[in-house]
Amino acid sequence: MVLLDYAMPAMNGLEAARALSVIAPECTILMYTMFATPELSELAAAAGVRAVLSKDVNGIGAVMDAIEAVASGNAQSLRATG
Repeated sequence: MVLLDYAMPAMNGLEAARALSVIAPECTILMYTMFATPELSELAAAAGVRAVLSKDVNGIGAVMDAIEAVASGNAQSLRATG
C-alpha cells in the first residue's frame, strides 16, 4: 500500500501513481491531498489510485479508516473525496 500526496517535489501524485501501477499493479494506492476535487478523483482513478482523501475535510482518521478498509479487503466502495 502506498500513500501519496498530489503535490510532490520530483513528480506529482498522478505521475507517481501511473508509474507504480505499471511496476507494481497489485499495489493499492491512496492519495491524501489538499487538492481533492471530483476532477482529480477521476484522473486519480484512471491512474490507479483507489481513493482520494482531502486533508482539509477528512483528516488523518479517514486515512486510517481507508488503510484499514483496504487491508481487510472491504474497500469495494472506497472512493472518498473531500
